[in-house]
Amino acid sequence: MDNADYCLIDIGKDENPIDHKNSHKMKFICAGFPKTASKSASAAFEKLGFRVADYIETCEFLTEEWLEYMEGRGSIKKVLDAYERNNFDTNQDFPGNIYWEELWRASGEGKVVLTVRDNEHVWYESWINFFEQNFKGIAVNIATHLAWHGFFGKEIYEMVRVGIHSVRIMFGVDCCFEQKALSNRFRANARIMKQRYLSHIIYVKSVVPEDKLIIWNIKDGWEPLCKFLEVPIPNDPIPRKNTKAGELFEEYSKTEFTQKIKRQTLRNFIKFLFAIVLIVILFQVYRLTA
Repeated sequence: MDNADYCLIDIGKDENPIDHKNSHKMKFICAGFPKTASKSASAAFEKLGFRVADYIETCEFLTEEWLEYMEGRGSIKKVLDAYERNNFDTNQDFPGNIYWEELWRASGEGKVVLTVRDNEHVWYESWINFFEQNFKGIAVNIATHLAWHGFFGKEIYEMVRVGIHSVRIMFGVDCCFEQKALSNRFRANARIMKQRYLSHIIYVKSVVPEDKLIIWNIKDGWEPLCKFLEVPIPNDPIPRKNTKAGELFEEYSKTEFTQKIKRQTLRNFIKFLFAIVLIVILFQVYRLTA
């Protein structure tokens, strides 16, 4: 079977369907791939009055529930409960855009926003440029290894696991902690990644009724989006986010969640130094008494 054909398979109904009468409902579901102007879209949704669980919010509030679901230890209802508990109106980025259909069906099959780029080539170049410009250098490799071993706290450790699962599921590429090697894998699998992007669009269109779906390129402007979401059109232009290297992480560094992680990292570093000093002292005592 061709890689592009998987999108047309009828996967059938969930063996454990959600009771929609009692399920939590989000305002709408975001189904777009990463690097489809998702950060600008999130800023636009917030401008329109919606509370968005983008990557950093997912990391802070939803990672545990998502990780349990992705590893077969939890339910989509528990994930929706977490969105509801934290008053989020919609999802954005990993892993909600992978499990958009599960979210959509479980929340009552409402509206879906599918963000897109001009074509698959524009999308892929945006992805690879973002990755290679923002994830490079030995410091990133070291930080990734430390995160995997829990040095930055439980939330970051779990989000790394979610990220690894997400990249493998969405792009068909296995993650590794050496960024140059991962970049090479993305480039070697460029054709397949482009197929995944196109197949995703076809599949979303095949599942969601036309009156509940908008395929939105940020170049289309406010009007089609606001008409679809039934909200007034703002006078201001659509916000533009994550358009240059380092911008996203600079913005993330200002969040309270990031400050919390920094404090956790400092505590762990102090504990690590204390352990090293203690080991050195015990070794010296052993030498003197041996």
